[in-house]
Amino acid sequence: HKKIIQEVLKRAQKEKGTSVVYTFKPHPQVVIAKQKNTELLTTYEERVKLLREIGIDILIEEPFDRKFSTIKPEKFFSEILLKRLGALALYVGYDFGFGKGRTGTVELLELLCRNEKVDFHIFEPEYVVDEVCSSSSIRDYLKNGQIKSANQLLGYEFFYRGLVKRS
Repeated sequence: HKKIIQEVLKRAQKEKGTSVVYTFKPHPQVVIAKQKNTELLTTYEERVKLLREIGIDILIEEPFDRKFSTIKPEKFFSEILLKRLGALALYVGYDFGFGKGRTGTVELLELLCRNEKVDFHIFEPEYVVDEVCSSSSIRDYLKNGQIKSANQLLGYEFFYRGLVKRS
């Protein structure tokens, strides 16, 4: 995500535009798969802080619920990205999915953007030591106590903040 965000910031600065990160709260898996303990790499509060620190102008944390999860990809594009946000350019990762059941693919999004004259950018996977850098890989490393490997993919030292209680 870091590379995508850096490009968004560069573009906004160059064109004197507004950089926007659009995300969900809670994580869609909490709602769809009812995974109450979805393992996030940062808390929602930490995510807000990190994005502010790097200079994102606007962070939208869309409330994600069952009703929202049923929006078809085309409606998400037209109603949210175009009408509500007024998107002029979109930057997404190679495995981006959107709309009901993630049925909206990068190919569909590219077509929709082309039809509406929205600048569209797809980012290929980032590799670190011959491995695709992904949140799921990082989570797997952390689960298995392989902190150094997780840190390599993260690009910084993983931290976890919480309250320690005596039992």
